Amino acid sequence: MFDRFTMEDRVVMVFAMQEAQELGHRGLGNDHLILGMLGNARSPLFALLGEQGLTLETAREAVV
Repeated sequence: MFDRFTMEDRVVMVFAMQEAQELGHRGLGNDHLILGMLGNARSPLFALLGEQGLTLETAREAVV
């Protein structure tokens, strides 16, 4: 499955899995994927979400 992912997609997935684990969540959900996007400052998604006022800290608070 991951063989079709770009390197950027893989980085987002790694960050998302780390966030889920750190929050003590068993599964990986959309909320963790958004956290993963916000965890990679080089990603265009990071900039796009930031333009909408979303930060990693505020997103974590919402997930918790």
